[in-house]
Amino acid sequence: MTPCIQSMLNKGPLSGKRHVTALRIASHFKRHGIPSHYTKVSLLHWNNKSLEENHINELVENVYNRNYKYGCQDTIMLEHCKT
Repeated sequence: MTPCIQSMLNKGPLSGKRHVTALRIASHFKRHGIPSHYTKVSLLHWNNKSLEENHINELVENVYNRNYKYGCQDTIMLEHCKT
């Protein structure tokens, strides 16, 4: 797994950045062929009841249906970059 995604997962849902971080994690999972159901389960575990379950599920659906992609130059991804 990419070090920046590992960092996001390990730090958990940080207040003020939960939504944008969850989008990046879900996008990474999608690009690596992980079905949306498993992404939802993983993000709900990561979320630890910080955001409402419906919010996480909608977020994942948006990433998978609208094909959101975040690369290494994304500001959130760069915060967690470890080269």
